[in-house]
Amino acid sequence: MEPLPVVEKSQANCALLRGWASPYGAAARQPTVYQETTMAKHGTLPEYMYHRQCIVLDRPVTFVTRHA
Repeated sequence: MEPLPVVEKSQANCALLRGWASPYGAAARQPTVYQETTMAKHGTLPEYMYHRQCIVLDRPVTFVTRHA
């Protein structure tokens, strides 16, 4: 792959290009659709969901809450 050749530009064209690049020329990363899914965003699920091994208990887990 070869680089593009150097082209002379007029001062008016350079000023026009700089004027456009000032508000609109910032680079923006274009994420793929896969990266926008919930699983690809680290931290969206509880930490234990990212582990590959599961622990199976012999008895069910019961959560007790106290209401004030």
